Amino acid sequence: MRVKWWEASPTSWSEIAISVPDLSELLGTPLPADVIVDAYPKDAKPVFFGHYWLDGTPVLQSDNALCLDNSAGKDGPLVIYRHEVPGRPLDVGNMVTT
Repeated sequence: MRVKWWEASPTSWSEIAISVPDLSELLGTPLPADVIVDAYPKDAKPVFFGHYWLDGTPVLQSDNALCLDNSAGKDGPLVIYRHEVPGRPLDVGNMVTT
């Protein structure tokens, strides 16, 4: 299972699980404290990442996290981001898909 580490306030495995065929198979128990602490803070610098095999239209994962390859290996789009003003939250209007 891959984890949505960019979720700032997760409470359960089903909220942060990705690449899981059936989310209903995940435990409904609360997350361990160390998993919650390791979440990427909303006030951290923007981060761009890939290889998460996301589906659908590219979106911002959070105010400071963006996946740049929505399943590009399976004919999904690549995302380009125009980072115009350092220090500001990421803006969906600055995303360009190819």
